[in-house]
Amino acid sequence: GVGKAALDEQKWAEDKGALKVLFVCGNENADQDKNVSYDALGKLAKDKGVTVNAIYCGPAKDQIAPGWQALAELGGGKFANID
Repeated sequence: GVGKAALDEQKWAEDKGALKVLFVCGNENADQDKNVSYDALGKLAKDKGVTVNAIYCGPAKDQIAPGWQALAELGGGKFANID
């Protein structure tokens, strides 16, 4: 998935004090990539010291918004939505 590719393929700073942030945005299910779960993405991000923020493009009360909230929580980041 896009998030995993960003974590694996981008050159991230190795300095422990560097700010490393990833924003994942979308309007479909956060877990639509069946090859990479958001649990795995969150673990990989934490291992690399990257914070994952999730932005859901839809109503916060939508039935798929909780998946985006979980992605942000697992990635140590924040959840937001754009209605």
